[in-house]
Amino acid sequence: MKISLATVFVILALCLNTVKAQKEDPLQLPESWVNPPPDQKAPFPKHPFVRSEWTPLVSMGDDGRLVYNPYSDNGDRILDWSTCGYQKSEVPIPDVPVIETIQPLSDDARPFENMLYQKGPDSRQQIQAALDMVGTKKPEANGIKGAVLLKKGTHNIDGSLKVVSGVVLHGEGDEENGTVLIFNTTEGGDAIVIEGDGPILD
Repeated sequence: MKISLATVFVILALCLNTVKAQKEDPLQLPESWVNPPPDQKAPFPKHPFVRSEWTPLVSMGDDGRLVYNPYSDNGDRILDWSTCGYQKSEVPIPDVPVIETIQPLSDDARPFENMLYQKGPDSRQQIQAALDMVGTKKPEANGIKGAVLLKKGTHNIDGSLKVVSGVVLHGEGDEENGTVLIFNTTEGGDAIVIEGDGPILD
């Protein structure tokens, strides 16, 4: 295919005009098919950040601490239990001498409604009697009276337990094969009530 010299000059002229137009107006763009066309010189729109519903409720912050993200417009979030326990769980629990030891009752358990664990003999009276007995002891200089140890197994408790100042309620292990307490508080109320003005150890 042969191209005449006149055609070449026409093409060069078109190219030069396009370059000149772009230098004078860098935003020159082909005509938009949107009607009305967008304002090409308007500032770029900014949208506020909205937390995604897939953001984890608990994540690790830059400082190595857990961050609890809200899951509702009211700022509701998962409770921070990281400082629970004796002395905010920053020091070991004192070695309190065991005064009373309670063995779990028989394994004669039966299904109870739709509960995961089966219902067994009620140990509340036996455990409460041991707690009350230790509570009558004369406290040591640090306010400690002694501990009640609940041996490994399942202890069913129909109602609440009351623990007074200076008394420690201990178990054996924190796994399913350790000490398991199943409270049945059908009439409402707290599972364990702590009373007194002395130190709360456990």
